[in-house]
Amino acid sequence: MGVECLEQLACADESDQSSCWGCWIWELGRDLTRLPEESCAVFRLVLRRILRRAVRFCSEVLQAPPGLLASLVPTVVEVLGDAYPELTRNANQIKDIINENEAAFLSSLERGRRIIERTVQQMEPSTNFPAEVAWSLYGSLGFPLDLIDLMLEEKGISLDSAAFNELALEDAKRKAGGPQAGQPGSTNTHLDMHSLAWLQSSKVPATDDSPKYAYRLGQQGQYEFSPCQATVLMLYRDQSLHKEVGAGQRCGVILDRTNFYAEQGGQDSDQGYMIHLGQQDVLFPVESVHLCGGYVIHEVTAVETLRAGDQVQLFVDEAQRLACMTNHTATHLLNFALRRVLGDSTEQRGSHVTAQRLRFDFDTKGHVTVEQLQQVEQVVQDLIQKNEVVHMAEVPLTLARRVQGLRAVDEAPSANRICGRSGYHQ
Repeated sequence: MGVECLEQLACADESDQSSCWGCWIWELGRDLTRLPEESCAVFRLVLRRILRRAVRFCSEVLQAPPGLLASLVPTVVEVLGDAYPELTRNANQIKDIINENEAAFLSSLERGRRIIERTVQQMEPSTNFPAEVAWSLYGSLGFPLDLIDLMLEEKGISLDSAAFNELALEDAKRKAGGPQAGQPGSTNTHLDMHSLAWLQSSKVPATDDSPKYAYRLGQQGQYEFSPCQATVLMLYRDQSLHKEVGAGQRCGVILDRTNFYAEQGGQDSDQGYMIHLGQQDVLFPVESVHLCGGYVIHEVTAVETLRAGDQVQLFVDEAQRLACMTNHTATHLLNFALRRVLGDSTEQRGSHVTAQRLRFDFDTKGHVTVEQLQQVEQVVQDLIQKNEVVHMAEVPLTLARRVQGLRAVDEAPSANRICGRSGYHQ
């Protein structure tokens, strides 16, 4: 099935969807087991949209318990397995994918439903649904835009599409250009010298970011990230410090502690959201995180008033963090492979790690041939296939330098780590 057909399924009325769940699971399983490489990202995005609409339909319309969708897989395999043998081979994998995505989205669905209900109750008659709330549903809870439109349409309400598109455009510019490109949020995340001096002279404590390392490997072999409770110390907007910021305004939030990884060392920052402690139905999407003079600044769009002294709880976007961790570890593999193929004189000169890709800058003697690049790729692939344990420890630099074969990648004068970025540890 092509992307266009999947898009038609994703946008179909739920009344049409209810009669063909088996077909949906067939398409989900068939395409997940043999996604074309060039269309992988598009297919996964569309399939996720289909699945999330299906989860909502089962939960709210059919009032079915969790697991209904996965329970249909054996029936689909029985009917279509002869024609599509990959369904039979991958039946368990398909069920696992459905169950994992359903469990992840059900909690977000309940929270999103409460957010929509609360916002609608506070809205003035004949007004559009606020774009900043829809953006928090879209960016922080993974609600597809068409699902947001559908849920609002059922209540006879329209989304402020123009304002939503403006937020989306600002976000795209920020991701494409970075702080040097003059994106709208840059003045809210980079402290000017006067504000920094005031914070320091006022004895405002630097942000404790040690909770960003407080994750562990669960029994199912997946990383588990715990939320972090924090206090708002100060707000930063338009190059000045504030104790209060109103709804709809974009600002930087300075906290006493955080589990968010700030942009540094060539790696993109975490994303996620924060909530007022004890108030589950108001999300403040965290779009970027920056470190300045020891203060970690979280760029958010306030969906309601934020004040210094507020107690908040922070939730990291786990999928985005894991993707960055994986790509970060890949830079170490690439560094090893380049030195093995090109020689020990090869030196890393920089890197850029995002959830989508990595860039690795290096210096070596002579021209790198196509054959050598193929050898580098093969070394990396061989290392990945070995699936060996990655060892990690935090030690003083003086001790780390004594470890034979260990190379400093992101060494800084004040650092206690050979590599201060997050990586993927098995």
